[in-house]
Amino acid sequence: MRARTHARLTLAAVLLASSCTTTEPHTTAVDPIPGTILVLPPHNATDVPGAAEACLARITKPLTEHGYYVVPVARAMEVAHSWASATDLPADPELRTRLHRESGADAILQVTVDRWSRSYVVLDDLASVGGNLRLVDARTGRELWAARYEATDGYFLGAVFASSAGGPYGLMVAMLVAPPVALASAASVDTESRLTRLAQQTLDRALKRGLPPGPLHPDHARLVEGLRTRDLHH
Repeated sequence: MRARTHARLTLAAVLLASSCTTTEPHTTAVDPIPGTILVLPPHNATDVPGAAEACLARITKPLTEHGYYVVPVARAMEVAHSWASATDLPADPELRTRLHRESGADAILQVTVDRWSRSYVVLDDLASVGGNLRLVDARTGRELWAARYEATDGYFLGAVFASSAGGPYGLMVAMLVAPPVALASAASVDTESRLTRLAQQTLDRALKRGLPPGPLHPDHARLVEGLRTRDLHH
């Protein structure tokens, strides 16, 4: 009885074990630093309906927390509705002028979603999101900043179970038992919730670590002063 209880507890611990790999962005020089950003409706390059909308809903928070004023999503959708499929923004001055005039934005953020999936590989339950971010000057079309955001979150099954069950025999048991249990457990976890949570974490990291603090951020004044000092010395 104790052995069975121990096995159940061990397997539960394995199901909760997870790992996450991400692409780490680096802060780059953005000149000029925009005050207001218009986020265009993301381009969905996946075959998953709703991936772009889920991504869009998670972009405003990190931008505002990082000191930028973001054109409200409803207004952005209204302004960009007829231009949602535009991908070559810098080459279209008419589009840029209209978006700038109607939204008052200093910069336009283009978002692409090209990875939005959940899969099972042997003893891994993997959730993966990814795409590209591109910020352009609304007046000139010049690219101010670009980055890729991506992350894979995996629940690894088998290692602890195999160790507790004993060597190679334990691994064989884990390979036979863990996947069905994992699938049963995964069925109780909402896939979209897991993907949107991963997208929120990844976009938050990419935007806050990639962009300099915006005008509404407490560190913005110090950043500007540092840039002025640097320019004086050059």
